[in-house]
Amino acid sequence: MKRRFLRGAAAAGLALYCAALVADVADIRSGYQWDFLTYYYAARASAAGISPYDDASLSRLAHEPIQVKYIFLPLTLAPFRPLTALDYPTAYRGYLLLKCAAFVALLLLWKRRFVGAGDGILFVAFCLFAFNGAAYADIKAGNISMLETLLLWAGFACLIAGRTPAFCLCVVAAATYKITPILFLALLPFSEDRRRWRWMAGSIALFAGYLLLNRLIAPAGVTDFLRDAAELTEKGGILSPSTYWLAGDACRMAAVHGGLAVPAYAHQALYAAAALAVIALSWRACAALRPRADREAATDAVCIACLAYALALPRFKDYSYVLLILPAYLAVRRWCHAPAFVLMLLACVVPSPATRTYYVMPGWGAVFHRLVWPYYPLLVAFGVWLLYLDGAARGRRRAGDGTGCTARRREGTPPPRVTERCRTGTSPGRGC
Repeated sequence: MKRRFLRGAAAAGLALYCAALVADVADIRSGYQWDFLTYYYAARASAAGISPYDDASLSRLAHEPIQVKYIFLPLTLAPFRPLTALDYPTAYRGYLLLKCAAFVALLLLWKRRFVGAGDGILFVAFCLFAFNGAAYADIKAGNISMLETLLLWAGFACLIAGRTPAFCLCVVAAATYKITPILFLALLPFSEDRRRWRWMAGSIALFAGYLLLNRLIAPAGVTDFLRDAAELTEKGGILSPSTYWLAGDACRMAAVHGGLAVPAYAHQALYAAAALAVIALSWRACAALRPRADREAATDAVCIACLAYALALPRFKDYSYVLLILPAYLAVRRWCHAPAFVLMLLACVVPSPATRTYYVMPGWGAVFHRLVWPYYPLLVAFGVWLLYLDGAARGRRRAGDGTGCTARRREGTPPPRVTERCRTGTSPGRGC
């Protein structure tokens, strides 16, 4: 009875906290959802025959400065056109409700398809606070990242369930805005679908057709998009904790604080080496998981792909870490019987402090302030990625020394703790 009361109180407190967050963003005077401000007036400008890539024109329409450029292809404005029939305050709140509904749908998808029964309150709290509050950062910014993540994880669920065409459609749909999600088609070579190469070729052709359609319908818009994308500049840190910017800040610290003669190309070379290492090791890990051919191995491959995607991209914003929430949760849950569980849990959900007055040891303050705290979500992602690589390596060693499930079936001895019936040519589930 006491446990039920505590769980109810925790659930009520979490619900009130979420409602307070949404109410804060819903106040249009807060100045939040700045990305949606750009989307809304870019769609209005396009409908009026004005270039959505002209910042001055957007600012005149909005009667306030537009701080964020519209850096998507011209056809991506179509879903925002219906919202322009509403005044901005109404469209603002409608878009906020859509984002909140997408987050709830994402939680339900994760819970039903990947997490399973139990861990309800802990799971929701983890999703809310993980990676420096990435989910709240996305809702506050008004970016489309939450909708993109929902499409991608719906596609991953379809891929694990063997519905390859649905996976391909979800990935192509998710890639229509930021383009880079099309890289998740690289998961198809690890699929058991015999027609996977046909589906990959068809998906690439479909996406190429979408790009060509943009060029045919709005050639000037595509030119403006390419120009703005090439001129896009930003600084790294807690708002854009990517490997590219971490490499740059590390090189600058080595030159300024370490007194080293750092070559001008060291930044790009260090990033390229790190990205190639992440891609190569992730590919090897996914290849090691493929022979197991069970649901857990497929989920691990998807999680490794998501982590590699985040770690290898040169630009990865703070709200984009919503993509990594489930991989981090599944990794932490595997440590539930180990002393490191609490440390792993705290590492994923602790926020980066905004203050710059915290020094742990003399001489280490600059390292913490310029590399650790500003890139804390990225460093946590690297840690989770290493856990998955270690798990894949352990599975490969068990298969090699004859202690795996396949070896037991060859010897005719049943594996211990089998949680689902073995099928011919497939491995048992988690309990094997």
